[in-house]
Amino acid sequence: MLMRLLLASLFLVALHNEVEAGFVASFPMNEPSWSGAAPQVIDTSGNGHNGTVFGGANTVADSTFGRVGSFNGNSQYIAIGGSGTSTGARTFVAWVNPIANSLSRGLPILTGGATGAGDFFGIGGTGGENNGIPQYHLYLDHYGIGTYESSVAITPGVWDFVAMTYDGANTLSFYINGQAAGTVSGQMYNYNVNTYTIAGNLIGGTTTVGSFNGLMSGVSIYNTALSSSQISALYQPGTVPEPSSLVMVSIFGALGWAGCSWRKRVLA
Repeated sequence: MLMRLLLASLFLVALHNEVEAGFVASFPMNEPSWSGAAPQVIDTSGNGHNGTVFGGANTVADSTFGRVGSFNGNSQYIAIGGSGTSTGARTFVAWVNPIANSLSRGLPILTGGATGAGDFFGIGGTGGENNGIPQYHLYLDHYGIGTYESSVAITPGVWDFVAMTYDGANTLSFYINGQAAGTVSGQMYNYNVNTYTIAGNLIGGTTTVGSFNGLMSGVSIYNTALSSSQISALYQPGTVPEPSSLVMVSIFGALGWAGCSWRKRVLA
């Protein structure tokens, strides 16, 4: 028993360091309002990547999360600030509730990089222009190279938890509501963190419109590829878990312990 506790403690330290090191930015998007004075959208990771709102986007009351970001599809987005680079492996997660999309191009969740060297993580429109992205499927458009799509669609008009991981080499995986939604071969560019925009596309391309239309909450960026079990642990309806939640779930899952609870923060 003592040895098991010791192993659990060592595993806790190692996994905690891994998750904390990979946590780049987190945006609950539950501020009372976005008034126009920067910074408005707070990065709760403590890494200083606070966001600035453009186009009049604001927060609204929501029965699930309390308050959430609201975008009308007309040049509204959040520009992420701070310093640092986004290279190699990474993970994007978000809660999304899009309005039904009749546009041929998809809705942006998170974009990064520059024209010709950027990536678009979004939700497919009716035809994905000449890339043929299925409607309401998640996709990653690797500018000028190719598009990679999920095998499962989200549902417009309701909250879905979406995630995408990249292993830093040649594999991307999609998840919807904690469940695997397809793994494909693909790559991502390297760029500065302050090129990321939430709910907006400033770099062009043929797959993604300029602004998300709907509600969004709990957007987070990691500089590591989270495992499927970690993605599943993050999916707690109506909540955005602390990084420590991932650690505790992974530990007890690995040791086969059941009936354990973990600490989480409920968006207010």
